[in-house]
Amino acid sequence: MRPSLETISSIPRHINHQPNCSEVRPLMEQQTTPVTSTPRRPVSDSFDNSDGNRQRMIKRLRMNDLPPRNEQAEQHHLPTLVPPHHHQHSFNVNVLKRAVSIAIMLKKLFADNQIPIKELSMCVQTGERRFKFAVGEKADFLTLFNWIWPEEIDDKKAEIIKLHTLPDCFVLVVRYVPLDINQDTARQQILKTIPAAVGFSPIHYHYRQRPSYDILFTVRSLEQYQTALELGRLSIGQHYLPLTTFLIGYRLTHCTACWKISDMRDKCQSSVSCRWGTRALEVLVLIFKVDSPVCVFNEVGELWNSFKVPHFTSFYQKGTNHSGGAMITIGKHLRATRIDTDIENTVIVDIHGLSGQIRIIGIYWPQGQMRNLNDLSPFLVKGTILTGDFNATSDEWGSQSTDRRGNSLKK
Repeated sequence: MRPSLETISSIPRHINHQPNCSEVRPLMEQQTTPVTSTPRRPVSDSFDNSDGNRQRMIKRLRMNDLPPRNEQAEQHHLPTLVPPHHHQHSFNVNVLKRAVSIAIMLKKLFADNQIPIKELSMCVQTGERRFKFAVGEKADFLTLFNWIWPEEIDDKKAEIIKLHTLPDCFVLVVRYVPLDINQDTARQQILKTIPAAVGFSPIHYHYRQRPSYDILFTVRSLEQYQTALELGRLSIGQHYLPLTTFLIGYRLTHCTACWKISDMRDKCQSSVSCRWGTRALEVLVLIFKVDSPVCVFNEVGELWNSFKVPHFTSFYQKGTNHSGGAMITIGKHLRATRIDTDIENTVIVDIHGLSGQIRIIGIYWPQGQMRNLNDLSPFLVKGTILTGDFNATSDEWGSQSTDRRGNSLKK
């Protein structure tokens, strides 16, 4: 918000109404005076409550409250404001007074126009005649974004500068659009269901062959955004496609040599080391490289509680040994439910939202554990994927020999 020069000079003083109170000098004028910190008193003086020390302290405070003589005649004028970032550790009361005045002016504007804005979460000065304000609710943000602002506020000229685009919290993504459906057709189908959709953009995954693409768009209506998200599906052509929120891509910030945030691997001068004795970051790179919606981990031990995959929901089963345990992570764009079972080292999860229901059974079978695989029979349904670490060998999957576990597992 950039008020005109007449607006700044005529804004009332809402905080300080006492005419005899001293004004804080502008930051531009304070630059000629070196800033020094208040000297600390000895420890003995801090606890000295004698009458002489108390009288000297009161006199010193009164003298500091009096403004210089050449400024007493200018107390009824507000000094020229400068951006608050000229002094990083300085505080200008006039900047705070002006920000509060702008906030009061905006709240009065919203009340006069019957705009239901709850509260302003921020109102700060960003320039000599510029103020930035924000709201904390998505509904309030859309209301102010779509509102046609007046050219004058409280009979004062003002210029409102909006964001050019809505933030990512208003973006939705239609997943797995077949390649035989062009973008114009997909956009028209989306607009029939969500008329407030704007800013369509396709997402192609070039790092792997895929017979479909995703298309993202922004929704300028909070009601339509929430309704579409609750439905979770969108019909395009003869396909009923999943509709999810837009998740920003995961970006690695650690150096893969020393595992610190200080630098990158090509410029790192440290020796190559292991990160906590795990391959967690390598696993994250693999997950987002292949765009996998389902992951099964084994022998995660206590690391499962600190190893979090962004945008995934985790299901964990504690293992029978220290470094055991099994974990399944499902992308949050899919709906997953866990099947309760008392089978050790076994996690069972049903996945909904695909073309058909899929059941994932993740198993860790340590060397010293005796178990009967027939206990899985009640959970084997159509569309079941059985995977894990069985510590078994079989020539059918490339081993040099077949052991007893391999035969049992094959059977």
